[in-house]
Amino acid sequence: MTAQAEQCATSSLVDGLDINIPCLSLNATKYSTRLLNYPQGELSWQWDENLTPVTCADEITDHCVQLDDSLNLDFPSLDISGQDYSAKLNYSSDISQYAWHYHSHTEKNTNPQQSTAINSVLSADDVASLRQYMNTLITEKQIPGAVLAVAIGTDTVLLDAYGQTNISQGTKTTNDSLFHIGSTNKAITSALIAILVDEGILNWDRKIQDIYPQFTLSNPAYANQITIRQLLDMTSGLPVDADEVFDVPARAVLDGLGNVKLIGSPGGQYEYSNLSVSLAAYLAVLAKAKADNGSIQQRDLDNVHADYEKLLREKLLQPLGMSNSYLYVDEARATGKMSKSYHLSNGQFVLSESVDEHDDNLAPSGGLKSTAQDMLRYMIMELQQGVSADGQRIVSTANMQERQKLSIGAAKDNDYGLCLEIKNINQFKFIGHSGSYDDFNSTIGLFPDQQLAFVLLVNGDSPSISDLTDGGIEAKITSLLAD
Repeated sequence: MTAQAEQCATSSLVDGLDINIPCLSLNATKYSTRLLNYPQGELSWQWDENLTPVTCADEITDHCVQLDDSLNLDFPSLDISGQDYSAKLNYSSDISQYAWHYHSHTEKNTNPQQSTAINSVLSADDVASLRQYMNTLITEKQIPGAVLAVAIGTDTVLLDAYGQTNISQGTKTTNDSLFHIGSTNKAITSALIAILVDEGILNWDRKIQDIYPQFTLSNPAYANQITIRQLLDMTSGLPVDADEVFDVPARAVLDGLGNVKLIGSPGGQYEYSNLSVSLAAYLAVLAKAKADNGSIQQRDLDNVHADYEKLLREKLLQPLGMSNSYLYVDEARATGKMSKSYHLSNGQFVLSESVDEHDDNLAPSGGLKSTAQDMLRYMIMELQQGVSADGQRIVSTANMQERQKLSIGAAKDNDYGLCLEIKNINQFKFIGHSGSYDDFNSTIGLFPDQQLAFVLLVNGDSPSISDLTDGGIEAKITSLLAD
């Protein structure tokens, strides 16, 4: 990666002033930028919408920057009404997303090549240590491929790809590679339900039969007691092996549990369940249909899987800019960016046969395919208590906090909230979730007191990979935080 800027550009601005500065040189093509509509505290260089190649004007030649691949770079600085601001370029493969984001600070950043966020939480040496940690895993052939992303606040301080997504073809992993995120999807489903709670369509303690009266279990009394909260904090009483009692279509999650016997009364015991979260998601879809149309129609039941995908995209993925995330595996594969997955056999990684299905009825518990960059957008929203990196309110603070706290009773005893683990790791408060499906492994996490969020996606399954995504990367990060 190369990036050079001889000096920071400094300009005194007044309200209403548009100023063209600086130039971006990407793959030898130069683009000009214009600063527009800078409300206090939310400044951004927006690229010219026509993206017309230009030659940098003589007076701003010193501020041209050559970039390649994914690079975050501090440049330039601005002085507005005596207040100094530094800018960080959030750079991605989509040119429409290039923008210099400005942040107020009291001391001038004397090193435009290094984010001020790194200085406050992770040093440059810490970031280098994380890279070395991941590179060692590749060198020692402990993982086939992975992407690690780390943010401090809204700033991405690390986004690196390692290894290969297709070993036989030698295809290198990139930041745009798609991975199955497994059960980290549960947290996303919980956030989607939080949006519906914000809208008054649901509440956390609403009972299943209040939404869908036809829901049944082998014990009718229990069927009328289970709440949305209990489905999300794994205390509904649904047994883990109930995942296997039905087949497609997805509405079987709503109608196919008449013979299921609970492990105990609702709220009484904790048992991790893919079924319970998927059931909560489909009930949320029905609640939305009922709120929109006054009743639940046959069409709503028959299309509950597709309507979950539509609701997820409308309420969460699109607002967060998660344009490289797909519930349907055929759509993910059609991009040409979907990674293969591998399992360990006789000390070698062997290609796994995918079991992912288009209409996976447990998709709300772990069906999403995504990139680390998209997932970091989501995790920044978790870190910012429901606000996206660009300042858009997605979920209320109150309902984000409801999700991110330990639930009650048996869930609390198991360090679980509403589809999030909450615990201390090496004295640091941690909120997150791990996932494993189709021989992919993943983990997402927050250290809220340090304003740090991370995503790790791996395209393999083995004991060492499970250790990595179920505590290993968290231990590495906390060791750096503790230094």
